[in-house]
Amino acid sequence: QPDRLGRDMEWRFGMRAAYNWRSLNWDNLVFSEQLDAVRGIMGPTNLPLPGDLRANTDYFDLQSGISWIYRRGESRFRIGASLHHMVRVSQAVLAADDTLPMRTTIHTSYVKDLNWNGKPIHVMPFFRLDLQKGGALSLREAFFYQSLTYGLLVNTQTLPAFWAGAWLRSYQSFSSQPGTNSMVFSLGFE
Repeated sequence: QPDRLGRDMEWRFGMRAAYNWRSLNWDNLVFSEQLDAVRGIMGPTNLPLPGDLRANTDYFDLQSGISWIYRRGESRFRIGASLHHMVRVSQAVLAADDTLPMRTTIHTSYVKDLNWNGKPIHVMPFFRLDLQKGGALSLREAFFYQSLTYGLLVNTQTLPAFWAGAWLRSYQSFSSQPGTNSMVFSLGFE
């Protein structure tokens, strides 16, 4: 069924701009030489304040995305992509060059409207892939993050609306580390 403007398909574009500010108070940090097995934290640290430490850091972040939606009857198919951290910024508190690596997201979903015991429900399988690659100095090794998420959401279309979902997320942060998997279950109502 077409949307309210009579279109079977449409393109959607989006942008997000954010200003980020970070602050570090050296006096609130606890280092290993301050710890005692019996008495806990003891006295101030003997470590000198690093010369390249910035107490505050701020940066501007920009992301944009595009998605294509196709409607056929009561069903909708969507595919999209987005770029995160498009502005190459140094986001570290240390003055060293620690550029935030760009991240790419590709996602797709399919929404099918069904009738269950006379009640309309949405069934939506989805898939999302995130990729981020960089050589951030503070991480001490080449950084490669990849995440694959896929699952299914089901929700009622009448109020009160109930929804349930399950998805599997598989991700890896460094090429030298094994991948990690997690299964997520979700229930809710509004």
